[in-house]
Amino acid sequence: MFKNQLLVFLLITISPLSFAADAIPGNAVEMNTTRIDNLLFRFTRFNAESSFPCLRLESIDPLNNWKIVEQKDLCEIDGMSLGDDLTYAAIEALEFNKSRLHFNLTYFDNQSPGEYLKECSVDFNKGNIQEPKCLKAALIE
Repeated sequence: MFKNQLLVFLLITISPLSFAADAIPGNAVEMNTTRIDNLLFRFTRFNAESSFPCLRLESIDPLNNWKIVEQKDLCEIDGMSLGDDLTYAAIEALEFNKSRLHFNLTYFDNQSPGEYLKECSVDFNKGNIQEPKCLKAALIE
């Protein structure tokens, strides 16, 4: 009986906002979070073959009721729409390093043959999510 009462108490008292977002979308395939100073930074990578092949970046303030301070959906990188301008695009090898997120963008261009790779990074500066910076694309042979 005590276990049942404890379970009911926990279900009532745990806030549904404790995870700083709604339910995880079904097309999310990878998530990770790191702490930089007083904020958390989270990425959510979505299925590359879904209608939303984007990378979502969020800064979260755990001291302010887990409020999402900023959210940015990267659906376009270096002027290329991941869903419209490319035959296929995949964001891979995501890794936090200090106040930066590194990742690779592998894609097939609609205009030219071959598979390309761009190495990109996004800086998190005082709670602000900066625009991605990418090196020149290299043809993968």
